[in-house]
Amino acid sequence: MPAGGRFRKLDSYAVEEAGAEIGLSRAGSYRAAQRGDIPTEKNGRFLRVPRRRWNRIRNRILRIEEAT
Repeated sequence: MPAGGRFRKLDSYAVEEAGAEIGLSRAGSYRAAQRGDIPTEKNGRFLRVPRRRWNRIRNRILRIEEAT
């Protein structure tokens, strides 16, 4: 994480962007983040999803969906 604990846009997704990648609505994305299904970190008043961590989780989810 960059100095000062701040995310750059390239290092993270907005919650609704991350959720949309797996087919969730905006509200569904925030519910998943609240449950802990989408990892988030606070950046000022915004919730951001760490890009590397989310990419690993998303890839696992998509592999499971392909297998079923």
